Amino acid sequence: MNGQMSGETPASPNVRFDLVSRVWRALVAPHTLIGLMGVLALILGLSALIPQIPPQTMDDPRKWLAAQPDILNQTSGLVRALGLFRIYHSLWFHLILALIGLTLFVQGIEAAELAWRFTGRTQSNSPTGFWWEKPRSALRFSSALGCDEVVGKLYGLLSQYGYRWTQRAAPPALDLLATRRRHMLWTRPVAHGALLLTLIGLFITETWGWHSGEWLAAPGDRLTIGHGTPYSVQLDTFARPTATAPWCDSQSIISWREGETVTGQSTIGMGQPATWRGITVRQLGQLPVVRLRGLDPTGNPLAFQVGGTDQAADHEAEIAFSLNENQQVAYLPSDNLLLSFVYSPDPGGRLALYVSHPDQPDSQPRFVTVLQQDSRVAVDDLQLEVGMSYRPVLRVDSLPGMELAIGGAIVAVLALALGWIAPAQILWSSVVANPDGSTTVQIFTLPGASGSRWLLPITRQFQEAQVQGE
Repeated sequence: MNGQMSGETPASPNVRFDLVSRVWRALVAPHTLIGLMGVLALILGLSALIPQIPPQTMDDPRKWLAAQPDILNQTSGLVRALGLFRIYHSLWFHLILALIGLTLFVQGIEAAELAWRFTGRTQSNSPTGFWWEKPRSALRFSSALGCDEVVGKLYGLLSQYGYRWTQRAAPPALDLLATRRRHMLWTRPVAHGALLLTLIGLFITETWGWHSGEWLAAPGDRLTIGHGTPYSVQLDTFARPTATAPWCDSQSIISWREGETVTGQSTIGMGQPATWRGITVRQLGQLPVVRLRGLDPTGNPLAFQVGGTDQAADHEAEIAFSLNENQQVAYLPSDNLLLSFVYSPDPGGRLALYVSHPDQPDSQPRFVTVLQQDSRVAVDDLQLEVGMSYRPVLRVDSLPGMELAIGGAIVAVLALALGWIAPAQILWSSVVANPDGSTTVQIFTLPGASGSRWLLPITRQFQEAQVQGE
């Protein structure tokens, strides 16, 4: 009563239903999914151009942004305002994924309903009202032959191509439904369902998954897994390949621990991870670790600064590389000498040593030697002892939905490939006898069907048969 007095009119159920119907119709249209996938491809390309913040630095993005060169500093205002450095963690990216998932769900239901109507006991008998628009006309022409003769030629052609047909009306107004491999219509809903499972798997991985980042471990090092678990992982041994074997053949032996108790042991390598209780350890590669000692011309030990001039100098220094940085430096303040180590991750593991004087404007880095084992190197009047060893780069992670995502993607690709190689062939034929003795023939196909590969030969042969008959 209050609503009537205030002049408000409740929304009609028909209006609400019409709105839902319009939204459903928009989601079911093929160009909707194509457009959304195009937007997703554009976003993924943008994320490849703009560095994305690692998950472990999400708590302090300003510090990470301050250390980034190039595009994040050149266009920092726009990039930071739009949050383009953390696309995968943004709300609008998740909304796009949710919209893609909703579109896949709606189109999967429509495709399944369409497949059921053609493969069920009662097949569809109407050439209109399917999918999201009316079926398209693939052929329409008039023949001087009589209706019975045209129908006979049509039956002969369908038999030649292996079609099964159902006659819905008798001449002089024949309504015919012909199908071939109609069960292949199910490849489309299977593909949509598999892609939806892929999105669900990625969502599970993004929500509950985690990884430790790079772990440059030495034998005996232990990493506490955390994330609510009492487990830890220890690197027991690391075996590098021989000089003639590929460097990717290196293997590591790890032990799984619960407290101080060893619960299992695994061997891992490149492309050979180990999984235990939903936790996976992967070997991402191997990197050199350089140990430095040295003597000046008087026989006194040299002091090295590693990690910046604000760090304390020490008579023994250790330099470790990372997968994203192939150059590391050590500074000798007593001689104003900068040692640069450049690592090339080729099969030989080339590690080159350069020296320079940073305070001299004309000083260019000077190549000294290539290091492949423990060496004694003379630099000017200094004697350097360079110890070399290699350590595996490990990563511990938990990706609970990745199997679902990969499995769904594989099933989707197989279903789409199968549907393209052997598509379902559905057509309707309307044959009408005209009063002047001629016959009008019209053939329909499903909208959006790739009929050019299989329908064109049929229609062309049927037209040629009419011309020869005339």
